[in-house]
Amino acid sequence: MQIQTIAALLLLGAATTGTAIADPYLTVGGYYSKVKKPVDVSGGGGQIGIGYTLSEQWSLELGYDQLINKEPQWPSFAGNNSNTVVFKSGHKSAGLSLSILGKTALDDFSTLFYRVGAINNKSESWKFHFGNKSCTTSESPTYTSIFKVNEQTIATTGGCTASNTNLGVIYGLGIDHQFNPKWFSRVEVVGLSDPDTESMYAIKLAVGYRF
Repeated sequence: MQIQTIAALLLLGAATTGTAIADPYLTVGGYYSKVKKPVDVSGGGGQIGIGYTLSEQWSLELGYDQLINKEPQWPSFAGNNSNTVVFKSGHKSAGLSLSILGKTALDDFSTLFYRVGAINNKSESWKFHFGNKSCTTSESPTYTSIFKVNEQTIATTGGCTASNTNLGVIYGLGIDHQFNPKWFSRVEVVGLSDPDTESMYAIKLAVGYRF
């Protein structure tokens, strides 16, 4: 159902232009994202895309969106002589996206837009735990480590990994500000709907150049 909705919106945008695709532009930017499932982490990412202005009301964009690239911190001693074992979960989410943008001018220099599109999202996650907990059916055990000091066991840790690729929905609301006929800036709030990467929201800052 999501795929059919996205396709219908893309066709609607193209049909309402009545003209050939023109005015290509390039965007490069960065994300700061928060995800709660499968792991609760925040982190940065990047984006590059090419867009086409179809009309004053519609644009089409194809891009590569790395919404988050949070590397895990593998279990290790804290290094402060406290015999404390520390670790942090990690998560990555990225893929090719195709979006249509609906636009309305705020003034001579600023444009409000909304985005809806599809993303071939590949998500990877790493979760760690103390003890001998079991991984879920969608996860794979990473390893089990036993930390000892003077032959005394301080902690036992384990890890679970998961990797999935889904066709998700990417959506957003933002503002473009035109500096001159060629250069513009972009601020956007972005959301991702994916069965394996739930509750992900991001702030995107980008610059664009019109050819």
